[in-house]
Amino acid sequence: MVRVTMAAAGASFSAVIGNFSASTDESTARLIVPAACTARNLRANFTGTVASRTITLRVNEGATSLSCSVTSGSPTCTNSGSTVNLSTGDFINYEVTGGNQAGLSGYVSAVCE
Repeated sequence: MVRVTMAAAGASFSAVIGNFSASTDESTARLIVPAACTARNLRANFTGTVASRTITLRVNEGATSLSCSVTSGSPTCTNSGSTVNLSTGDFINYEVTGGNQAGLSGYVSAVCE
């Protein structure tokens, strides 16, 4: 799980573990996959959001099907129907798009097994 604190307007990128202030520079927010696995069960909670946001797992700077969206009326989301195969050495991170609410914090997690 990662705690993400949003950057300014536009896309924000976050590492997949830890407490991370999101960056608009994707290259500063990546983790190298140490062993092949299948990512699934993306969950996000952005309580307090005043805008729609989409959270996506990215692999090697490309979007994947493992994503979900939150809104001010529904600040949590889950995607348990998509899977993404990861290879040893892939770069992964989360992208959060939508709204301009710098400083908003949320939580994002996925399982990789």
